[in-house]
Amino acid sequence: MFEYDISLIPIEDSKILFEEIMTDFYAKKYRSCICNLNSLLYLDLIKKLEELKNNLDDSKASEIIDTLEKMNNDDEMYSSCEMKLLELCRDKNFITKQFYEDSMNLRKIRNRCAHPAFSGEGLFTPERLEVAMYIDKVFKNILSINSINFYNITDYVLDDIKDAYDKGISYDNKSLIKRINRLFDKCDEKNMQKVFNSLFELCIIKNDDDCKKYRDYTYIYMKILIDVADKKDYFISKERVKKINITHLDEQYFTKNQYVSQICGDGIITIKDINDFNPEIKDLYIDFIINSPDINKVYNQIFNSFEAYVEYAISDNNSWYLSKSILQSIDDSHSKKYFYKLLKKVIKDTPTFDSFDLGDFCLEEYCTYFDLLTEEQQKELLLLMNKNSQIISSKKNHYEEYTSEIVKLFKTFDFDKLIDALQNNEEYDVLPF
Repeated sequence: MFEYDISLIPIEDSKILFEEIMTDFYAKKYRSCICNLNSLLYLDLIKKLEELKNNLDDSKASEIIDTLEKMNNDDEMYSSCEMKLLELCRDKNFITKQFYEDSMNLRKIRNRCAHPAFSGEGLFTPERLEVAMYIDKVFKNILSINSINFYNITDYVLDDIKDAYDKGISYDNKSLIKRINRLFDKCDEKNMQKVFNSLFELCIIKNDDDCKKYRDYTYIYMKILIDVADKKDYFISKERVKKINITHLDEQYFTKNQYVSQICGDGIITIKDINDFNPEIKDLYIDFIINSPDINKVYNQIFNSFEAYVEYAISDNNSWYLSKSILQSIDDSHSKKYFYKLLKKVIKDTPTFDSFDLGDFCLEEYCTYFDLLTEEQQKELLLLMNKNSQIISSKKNHYEEYTSEIVKLFKTFDFDKLIDALQNNEEYDVLPF
């Protein structure tokens, strides 16, 4: 009837003592059961506070431990220490007020069991159901809970973010990232959901001064939370996306908060989440993503295939920007199937003024991946580049260490003859291909 999975108890000493308590319970030794349960309560609290202090540098846990150590040194009145431990844990939200009251009642019953000479009622034996009730309360409220889930985890995470910011620790600091991973690794699924909801609101939805101040940190905590949840196979609902509205997709807002699109690019949410929880804004959000740098991470969610994405990018409705972005970001773009189409789009749409950097890009792509092109494609793109002064004047032509045959041709008088020959569809004996 009263069975518990002791594998859920993370503290090894607590696990051993709990097994002894259950043995006494089934042997109907209820006085012994209550006395040991009372001791276990304080042991488990202390062990978890020490874990928070030593592994996560938790200031609240440190304060409690330091206070108790001082009390112990001043006066070895363990009873006073136990009372103080419960009070401090209640005041700092490690335990609920209700569990504090339950613990105080357990303490009273324990005193009646342990001190029959002073209780005035002789040998006291608690009822079986009463003992079972307190075992259940201690197991569910303390023993089976990891230290980080011990109190308001959301407040803990937000305090952690502020502390990292105040100490000047960079949000991408390796030690901080390890710390965040350790923190969430001890979180249960229910608490992870609470933290995610809060971080999503602060990072994506709200826009007050404090949100802006801590946004980079809030985002990295949220991203790591999702990574850890995935590894643990936890389900984190993305229902909070229903709070995204047209204001958050406004260009002016986006320039101040790039994470509105990055949450999709980094896999924190998906287009399906938008469709499930906020369908009214789905089309707007897709347009928003397509015009953001994150499109190259999630194109498959929108276009279903890379081929469809390429065809969209090279269409007349789009400028060179998207095709260039694909060439820079996606390995599959440098294949015989797609490279020619994408590079042609960029070359064809390169403006003839203030575009030297783009000219450099076109020439370098052409030279680097020359072998991906057929002979006809090589000729066609060469003629297209010749029509654009920004490409012809590319600084690549002036780098002596840049030894491509194409670049050499751009420097020589033979290049003009080559272009004339290609334009007139004539053979030319110095073709580089």
